[in-house]
Amino acid sequence: MAEPTTLTKVNNAIKNTISIPNELLRYSASEPLVTGPLLYILTRPVNDPLRMRLRNLIANVPYSSTVTSHATPARLARLVSVLKVLFALGVVGRLNKLLNSLALNYWYPFNIGRPRSQWVWDGRTELVVITGGCSGFGYEMVKGFAGKARVVVLDISDLPTELAARE
Repeated sequence: MAEPTTLTKVNNAIKNTISIPNELLRYSASEPLVTGPLLYILTRPVNDPLRMRLRNLIANVPYSSTVTSHATPARLARLVSVLKVLFALGVVGRLNKLLNSLALNYWYPFNIGRPRSQWVWDGRTELVVITGGCSGFGYEMVKGFAGKARVVVLDISDLPTELAARE
């Protein structure tokens, strides 16, 4: 493999530097620990000083040349709606990760008291399907499983004579 040129290295460094704010925005938008407090602050009572400061900050952000100062409540309502959706998606994502890790750990929250594998090999009832079983690793797997279970070989090549004899 050829060594990248200096121009390629500089180009990659600039691309990575430019993509950092985008990655931070994507992460914070899907993080419920960021969107939740923002949503809480924006839905506090109208007379709250923190909400008033944040509202003034949102009103001063340039949005469009046609937006006037009387459109600020609509912008605030739109921002709250977007934050609600982002918060819900973030919570669902976190819950999905939690349930996946529990399922992979036999529904034990920690490794303490975790049982060994619940699956037991029963050669009489097991059916092993091996694709590409006529050569290479597949061939070796077929030879290994041949005496222990029923083996089905799927391959575009013809079966070797040694395996055909065991058929």
